[in-house]
Amino acid sequence: MSKSLKQQTVSGLFWSIADKTVEQASRFIIGIILARLLLPADFGIIGMVTVFMVVSQSFIDSGFGQALIQNRDAKQRDFSTAFYFNIAIALIMYSLIYLSADFIATFMKNELVGPVLRVISIALVVNSFGVIQRAILIKNIDFKTQLWIQVASNLFSGGLAILLALKGYGVWSLVCKLIAKSCVDTTLLWVLNRWRPTWEFCWKSFRQMFAFGGRILVSDVINKLYRNLYYFIIGRFFSASDLGFYSRAEQFEQLPSNILTLTLQRVTYPVLCKVTDDGDNLKLKFRLFYRNIAYIVIPLMAILAIVSKPLIEVLIGSKWLPSVQYLRLLCIAGMVVPLSYLNINLLKVKGRTDILLKLEIVKKLLAVPIVIVSMRFGITGLIYGLILASIIEFSLNSYFSGRLIRYHILTQVTDAMPFVFGAVCISLVVYVSGLILPANIYIQLIVKTSLGLIMMAGWGKMLKMQAVDISIHFLQRIALSAKGMFK
Repeated sequence: MSKSLKQQTVSGLFWSIADKTVEQASRFIIGIILARLLLPADFGIIGMVTVFMVVSQSFIDSGFGQALIQNRDAKQRDFSTAFYFNIAIALIMYSLIYLSADFIATFMKNELVGPVLRVISIALVVNSFGVIQRAILIKNIDFKTQLWIQVASNLFSGGLAILLALKGYGVWSLVCKLIAKSCVDTTLLWVLNRWRPTWEFCWKSFRQMFAFGGRILVSDVINKLYRNLYYFIIGRFFSASDLGFYSRAEQFEQLPSNILTLTLQRVTYPVLCKVTDDGDNLKLKFRLFYRNIAYIVIPLMAILAIVSKPLIEVLIGSKWLPSVQYLRLLCIAGMVVPLSYLNINLLKVKGRTDILLKLEIVKKLLAVPIVIVSMRFGITGLIYGLILASIIEFSLNSYFSGRLIRYHILTQVTDAMPFVFGAVCISLVVYVSGLILPANIYIQLIVKTSLGLIMMAGWGKMLKMQAVDISIHFLQRIALSAKGMFK
């Protein structure tokens, strides 16, 4: 990797982590405030429509954004072609959702689902205008611009939602939050990014992008359908409040997991694409990413599981305590998800979308029977099924991607074992400390969290993990930036 690429990678990691931290943390904080103002059923209704939104968004992107990032020789006509295609698909998806909203509401046994779907899906059309603008920023490893966009859109949309919730608008405050965020995001992407489409649509370019992105589209739709199948099942066969409890637990688990996963997808993909022709270098960099992410995510999920009860009670109140058991189990699945996605990214980097598509089909054919059996045991049973399916998914992803760079599944598991051992030790110490601490939930939360993070940092320093040094470097940069703001 060249010096300039190293600098790009470190800078990209810093700004991408900062971007995703700000995005997820601000969403999390706003979610905490809204959770205190709204009912679990309000969040449950949003959960019911989530599957339709995320699948529609996958069709709108159609893998073209990733195709443009992967193609180092992409021309203006390629970007323009993808831009107009995104908008056309967005209008089609919005029309389909609008016409089928009443049927969906009847099936979900909730009359509010219909009008909520018709309004919230406006965000799909708005988002379609920003897909290519965002892809260009990612291709250029420019996450600093995206950070400021996230700050502005989250503050505006979150403030609007809180104001509406205080005025008693219930679930509509959440709907307006999503639409407002889409509008601000897209507007700022156009203001801060200089690219503009030209009036051209090239069918040859379209076919080339679809040859790569089409398989990503199908695999992404299958994956999104499966990931949101739990929302669909809980919303259909349980109550809106039950889905609200599950969605809150997932939000807590996904705060650290999503920051890592989304950062990995955005940074490792363009970085690894630049060294894809250098097999040894690609393996070296991939393994470096893998070990550092394993060091972060596995102990962090263990700490989150241990402090889940005081965390939820302190932040969103005792009315959300049913979420605790869901959160503890979701943390187990969350330990392997970022590693699994890293392996998927490698398949895209190597251009093996054929393997990616076949893998998604096989994984979901194995997962569906698990879901069918586990749903008989309630929501807890569903999450146990999710854990099993996540382990199977990681095994398949790491097996097939590892073969491409000779970083086999057994080596990957072996590389992760020191961090599993560390997570177990940290969990035991933090758990025992909770038994001797005062019962006050604030003391429990502060002491147990601090102890876990200190032990995690010490363990990483002992193993000479680069993530520790990078974290210190990031904190220093943040401190210097904050100091400069107040001069």
